[in-house]
Amino acid sequence: MAHVSDSVFVAPCAFGRGLFAARRFAPGEAVLRFVGPEREDPRDGTQRESNLVQIGPGRYLFPDEPWVYVNHACEPNTAFFDDAQTLFAVRTIEAGDELFFDYSTSMLDDPWTMSCGCGGATCRGVVGEFASLPPSVQRRYLDGGMVPTFIRERISAAGAAPRDLRCAS
Repeated sequence: MAHVSDSVFVAPCAFGRGLFAARRFAPGEAVLRFVGPEREDPRDGTQRESNLVQIGPGRYLFPDEPWVYVNHACEPNTAFFDDAQTLFAVRTIEAGDELFFDYSTSMLDDPWTMSCGCGGATCRGVVGEFASLPPSVQRRYLDGGMVPTFIRERISAAGAAPRDLRCAS
């Protein structure tokens, strides 16, 4: 176990390594802010590209360690509310809990996919961009404010139903 701050630490998990809460977080509390190099092109031909976080239209971030160890879950305990780089607790997170976010809530302009093995009751089996989520999941995230501003703005500007986002630039 490697403590990286008073708030989080890296430890072994079902996916290799994960980022865990070192203390209790209340719902709505900022948990972590992703930092790392930005780029416009999401692809670089390496395994690292699977760790991208989209932070705006045509803007992507490669999270530095330890932030790169936040794993995906279809039933996340953190989410982006406005800022596409800061994760907030969506429910109480106890010290020792692994931190998860739904990777699909951070991507809009990239038809990237990966298999999901989160094992949650509502596991979708595949992780893709926000537009690929089932409409009921999109609506739940949108109604809960659990997506970055750039995704909500795309929906608003297009007047699109969430499913129509890819063609609404």
